[in-house]
Amino acid sequence: MGLFPQINNYVHLRRCLHTTLGRLSSVPMSQHEPKTQLPYEKLATNLEIVKKRLNRPLTLAEKIVYSHLDDPKGQKIERGVSYLNLRPDRVAMQDATAQMALLQFISSGIPTVQVPSTVHCDHLIQAQVGSVKDLYRAKEINKEVFDFLASASNKYGVGFWQPGAGIIHQVVLEHYAFPGLLLIGTDSHTPNGGGLGGVCIGVGGADAVDVMAGLPWELKCPNVIGVKLTGKLSGWTASKDIILKVADILTVKGGTGAIIEYFGPGTESLACTGMGTITNMGAEIGATTSIFPFTQSMVDYLVATGRGNIANEAKKYANLLKPDPGCEYDKVIEINLDELVPHVNGPFTPDLAHPIDKLGQHAKENEWPLDIKVGLIGSCTNSSYEDMARSANIARQAYKKGMKLKPIFTVTPGSEQVRATIERDGFIKDFENIGGIVLANACGPCIGQWDRKDVKMGEKNTIVSSYNRNFTGRNDANPATHAFVTSPEMTLALTLAGTLDFDPRRDYLTAPDGTKFKLEEPKGECLPEKGFDPGTDLYQQPKFSGDVVVDPKSNRLQLLSPFDAWDGKDLTDMVILIKVKGKCTTDHISAAGPWLKYRGHLDNISNNLFLTAKNAENDELNKVRNQLTGEWGPVCQTARDYKAKGQAWVAFGDDNYGEGSSREHAALEPRHLGGRAIIVKSFARIHETNLKKQGLLPLTFVNPADYDKVRPDDRVSLIELNTLAPGKKVKCVLKHKDGSKDVIELQHTLNEGQIEWFKAVQFKARNAEKAMTALARWRRMKEQEEKGPVAKRPNDVRECKKLPDAERFRREIINDISKKITQIQNPGLGEFKIRDLNDEINKLLRLKGLWEARIKELGGVDHRRIAPREVDRDGREVASNKGYKYFGAAKDLPGVRELFQKATETTSKKTRTELMRNVDADYYGYMDDDDGLLIPLEKAEEKLSIARINAEWAKRGPEMNREKDFDEDIYKVQADSDDEEPVPIKESVVMGEDGHEMVIKHVMVPSQAEIEEMIVERKKQYLLEKFAG
Repeated sequence: MGLFPQINNYVHLRRCLHTTLGRLSSVPMSQHEPKTQLPYEKLATNLEIVKKRLNRPLTLAEKIVYSHLDDPKGQKIERGVSYLNLRPDRVAMQDATAQMALLQFISSGIPTVQVPSTVHCDHLIQAQVGSVKDLYRAKEINKEVFDFLASASNKYGVGFWQPGAGIIHQVVLEHYAFPGLLLIGTDSHTPNGGGLGGVCIGVGGADAVDVMAGLPWELKCPNVIGVKLTGKLSGWTASKDIILKVADILTVKGGTGAIIEYFGPGTESLACTGMGTITNMGAEIGATTSIFPFTQSMVDYLVATGRGNIANEAKKYANLLKPDPGCEYDKVIEINLDELVPHVNGPFTPDLAHPIDKLGQHAKENEWPLDIKVGLIGSCTNSSYEDMARSANIARQAYKKGMKLKPIFTVTPGSEQVRATIERDGFIKDFENIGGIVLANACGPCIGQWDRKDVKMGEKNTIVSSYNRNFTGRNDANPATHAFVTSPEMTLALTLAGTLDFDPRRDYLTAPDGTKFKLEEPKGECLPEKGFDPGTDLYQQPKFSGDVVVDPKSNRLQLLSPFDAWDGKDLTDMVILIKVKGKCTTDHISAAGPWLKYRGHLDNISNNLFLTAKNAENDELNKVRNQLTGEWGPVCQTARDYKAKGQAWVAFGDDNYGEGSSREHAALEPRHLGGRAIIVKSFARIHETNLKKQGLLPLTFVNPADYDKVRPDDRVSLIELNTLAPGKKVKCVLKHKDGSKDVIELQHTLNEGQIEWFKAVQFKARNAEKAMTALARWRRMKEQEEKGPVAKRPNDVRECKKLPDAERFRREIINDISKKITQIQNPGLGEFKIRDLNDEINKLLRLKGLWEARIKELGGVDHRRIAPREVDRDGREVASNKGYKYFGAAKDLPGVRELFQKATETTSKKTRTELMRNVDADYYGYMDDDDGLLIPLEKAEEKLSIARINAEWAKRGPEMNREKDFDEDIYKVQADSDDEEPVPIKESVVMGEDGHEMVIKHVMVPSQAEIEEMIVERKKQYLLEKFAG
């Protein structure tokens, strides 16, 4: 029954819950989901909000990402820094990762998915002899898993593509992708949809569960790397060569944290599926995703796949689907397609590029096996109609010359639609004529689902494919296999030659009759002239009903149990399970191939932990020392022993740790077996997120050289974790066996929310939150149905004709103001968020005034007259002006705080002119308010004083018989005299030591009392000047 059985009556609302705010297009997103609608109008509205905020031209990637923001008005947007909360349009899952994702979704109790979602069965089909027998065998072996996925999909509203329907990415391109789409998929090659102009991103299962539960999805705001294409492809050069060249330039980690955006005139000449090939392999350079702008080839592909209505709608929003002129990229790469040559990349890494004319030479120099044992075309990267048409053209040329392939050659169609179409058009016959084997419409050898028998394990050999990855042991589990990747047509040409030392542009093949011939340049249509043949319908429409049963004794499926939560203490004295040396992909951490059957059983699949990772202590695979017993053993066995004894452990790794697929098992397995932290030089994006989701600390060295300080028998302690915060370094103590210590610094990219994941570490707890979210949403829908439609607040107040509605709208605005006033009190929001909030409050205040005026017009009360007055934080009434106001933390912003600061009083010394301005030369003092009364009363006393002073002066006059010039005294003591008497100076004559006379002048020196009196007078004068004015 589930937690909320009553919600099943309302499942028709499930798909568009996050887009109900706007009027949407009536065109469905997919013919399989007629009740879902293209979100173009909503996206355009959101984008307009963001563009006004950022006020700059945007790249195409930015347009699509930002238009899917959960909060376009308030979301902080800063490339490479801020975390964005997004609302994806849909979710896609392949059968290997869908098991764990659906198990987590079931544990939440949510009755139905909240966004359109699909499951595609393509990973669990092993290639052995051919498509028919391989598919039949896979259905028998994996019946339990396929039945679980089908029943869970049926119950929870997920579209289910049965085994044989095709590879997830090709099926998404044919049925679900559209320009402007934001899709997340539980497979690292989800970016394939970028060939049709969508932002399609590979994620772990936990992210998919969040979105299916109706929660926003978090993504670190990506940087944008631009790739400018000019010219046009020709001859043997194919779309695959573009991405092989980009991989050569950027390397396997050059795109980390960025979206690769292709632009320029060269994009107009590429087929839609060719662009899909390029964006698909963006995963091999670590990119978040890759994307192309809207072109005519996308229109043609949409029409050819029965989606002309979507093409027409996309044309209306063409500006949304192209970058703005003048937009800026973080980095730009330029490739001239006229000059590009065919490339072959490998072995062991997809970024080791060789132009075709250099391949043989490089192989000889490095002693790689020249003879090709197997050629393979297809996979999600190169299995379109165009790929098959160009390859079939090569096959026809060879067959006409009577040639048969000596190496094994396999063909993997991307979907049932492609298979049926190329069979109708004769391509399959062309491949079979030269000895080709057509495999099932599935991933097959590309992901290691290959029962290879032509070489022994450990035997050195070479294979060439049109796949996307060539890691060690990736395709056949043989570490000695040298795998190279190139275009499908080049793969077939090299396979026909049987050697790496072959360039079809200049070299000749030898026919059975001994004649030499040269292959012509491959040709093939991008789309079938007769249209696509859909083939057998293998899609299961969900009925939102039925039961899902998991056998507790099953070794394929296992219901999940919560992990132990962090106890709040530092992680001390942890042992090192393994210090990985060199490349460590998700294949090294959690191998695929035969292990895929256990993807739904966490405990069983954990037996492949670090199975093919190289141990730095002994340079061996799957052999580590148990630090508690000293014995050597398999990694998983050692980890289980640590877990049983309660001993926490940590693993160390090198650069770009976790590159490759999106499988979250590479994070679940270490956590399940007792791991607490992974410490490396750098992480691949998807794997780092998966580690965070499962509560493992993903830490990187501040100084990469500290990797060399780690010894396999160290005890590791992570200190002060209770103060873990965004941007704060983590202290790590390495306690060596000899008693010495090394203290190193580690860093992380955890934000506040992700730190809570580490603390909680419970996917069940997160799912309980999702369940409550779904319940609250359902209750709101129920209440709205009972009340009937509620009038929305019009933009123009004059449209409101009813007084109760106007009063309700005013209350809504006041509530909004109250919420935002509360929010703006927090100075930690950041400057841009605070400014946006302040703008919104001012807008709401103006809007409130308009509604109050409208209420008065409708005969209501005059709120402006009777409403309480607004006061500031100090309780003072705020003047009701009509200008712009500042609230809360906005008053402390730069450029604003100065408006609210009082001018500081400055005390400066007055000039002599300023001091004399208020002085009366005929009066002995400073002018004040009483002077008008005192002066007349003192005139008599003044005359007596003058007479007395004159008499004293007359007595002293004879004694001063020497004249001296003095400066004019402004304080005159004689009113009737213009000139002053000279001050007498006494002189005496004495004889000096040299016999000359010396004149000594006796000058009056003030006494101590006179000096003190003078100081007091000056102080009085200063006080009068300062305070009496």
